[in-house]
Amino acid sequence: MGLPELLHTGRSVMDRTYDVLPVVVALAVTYLMLTIPLTFLVKAAEGQWRKRTVRQSMPLFS
Repeated sequence: MGLPELLHTGRSVMDRTYDVLPVVVALAVTYLMLTIPLTFLVKAAEGQWRKRTVRQSMPLFS
């Protein structure tokens, strides 16, 4: 489920229940639960990529 689907679902729940604050809080928590772990995974993968790139670009003899 992507961000547009998440926002659309939140909008439809708000239209049915007329409760805005609980829905917005739930959307924010869900969004953070999805993005924070993905951010850490991307940072870890980027670190591994940088290690390989630096190791491969170092000269064999100085």
